Amino acid sequence: MKRPTPALITIIAKSNPERMLKDLRVIRNNSKFGNIMDVARQYGVNATPVENGIKCTAPKSRMQMFAEKLHFSGIRYQQI
Repeated sequence: MKRPTPALITIIAKSNPERMLKDLRVIRNNSKFGNIMDVARQYGVNATPVENGIKCTAPKSRMQMFAEKLHFSGIRYQQI
């Protein structure tokens, strides 16, 4: 019996691919996660630079972790 493939989620992050992700929460003291493309690779997210930002695709669980990093860094994104 085959496992069902997880549904993929796609978002567009409105940012430069080389931008450094820094945690903007007060208690984290601006700790760095890495640049967007490196963090995407770390979480297994397929990230492709496009005209208006970065198109990111991954299963829900991976995308949730990646989107948290974007959110904590103040990067705007939207699901497509």
